[in-house]
Amino acid sequence: MNRPLNWREIKLLADWIHPRISGMFVDRVIVPERPEFPDGFLKGEWSLRLTSRGSEAALIFSVRAKRPYIDWIEGKGPRASLGATRSGFDLGLTKSFSGRKVIAFEAIERERVAILWVEGDGKNALGLVLTLIPALPEALLVEGPKSTAGRSTTGTPLRILARTRNVDGEEYNPPDGKGSPESLVARAAFSSLETYTREIRESVDLEAFESRLIRVRARISQDLKTAKTRLTQNRRTLSEAEKETNYRHLGDLLKAAMGQNPPLSPSGTRTVMDWETGEKLDIACDLKLNLREQVEKFYSLSKRKDRRIFEAKLRTDTFSEKVAALEKIKLDIDRIALSALRGRVKITELAPFEERLGIRSGAPEKAEAKATHGWSGKSFISKEGLPILVGRSKDENLELTFKFARGNDVWLHVKGKPGAHVVIPLRSKKNASLETL
Repeated sequence: MNRPLNWREIKLLADWIHPRISGMFVDRVIVPERPEFPDGFLKGEWSLRLTSRGSEAALIFSVRAKRPYIDWIEGKGPRASLGATRSGFDLGLTKSFSGRKVIAFEAIERERVAILWVEGDGKNALGLVLTLIPALPEALLVEGPKSTAGRSTTGTPLRILARTRNVDGEEYNPPDGKGSPESLVARAAFSSLETYTREIRESVDLEAFESRLIRVRARISQDLKTAKTRLTQNRRTLSEAEKETNYRHLGDLLKAAMGQNPPLSPSGTRTVMDWETGEKLDIACDLKLNLREQVEKFYSLSKRKDRRIFEAKLRTDTFSEKVAALEKIKLDIDRIALSALRGRVKITELAPFEERLGIRSGAPEKAEAKATHGWSGKSFISKEGLPILVGRSKDENLELTFKFARGNDVWLHVKGKPGAHVVIPLRSKKNASLETL
């Protein structure tokens, strides 16, 4: 769904979702796994796993710039991404909402704002405010009187507990919608919740295709630039090597004249007869070398020249083939992009090209994902796919070193100064590459 939601469409979504979600409990708040995207998840997207007696559901929301949306999935919903980083808002929402009962899901009249209310402590309720304005989408964790939950909070200030944007302010004042147009209509996709969610998933698939297509094109451009540069360098090397003196011929001339032992002049030359031209030839020699040593040096230089020519030709052929292959991939990618413009998007068509270019997509492999499971600190994935776990405090350092690290893992720390503990979990009998280190 390329167009952003208007207030009437958000109101329809709230009316559809409210009876389904009311009375359910928030089991977990996760960053959903998106294996079709390059990073395996989307920054700015969360999923609330909901449970009730005999049923499960997931409410997914995105507050990404230009792509805010709400999605509803019957059933367990997507898995949690093990490679996603956890923000302060994420942790605050998880701590506040987990195990709470849902009271209501409402939309503020004539505003692009929806609020999910859950039971709080005492007379208060906790709310997840979703501001779905494309230019400045935001999610806020707020607290307010339980009496306002699901009954239009306009005019009632709510205390902010956490937010996705770094904006000052301790209170959230819900807008009143006075400036919004009344004549907005819902699109055809809003004939039912099922139709809408199907279009949302198609839109997300298209976004995943576009992001991976951009990445493939960028890699092709980068590799083409590198290959063409190396091709030019090796052609220059080949040309220079071929222009070098014919050392073998000089060595043969001196070797043939060893019986006459031509004298070495003060300027460092020996005069011999060139049988190819029939003329005398002055050959520049090293003053420190005798005739035999000079012949050996010329033969050595000849071998070096032959080797340079052979290697330069080999590299020239290799990079010529690489440039041709990349140009062909570029044409194939353009064909796939044109097919996408015509509405025939197949993200699986990109996979073979990503494999050939050495591009990894989606969540880390099972072995790497298992190594980072349960670690709440900072983590990265190296180019070879190894997880890198980083402690950000004294407590995290101790937990990382004494709980997560195993015998074959790599442990790193700056020498002689306080700093982060870093652990690279390794599989049995495997080592980390220098690039990872």
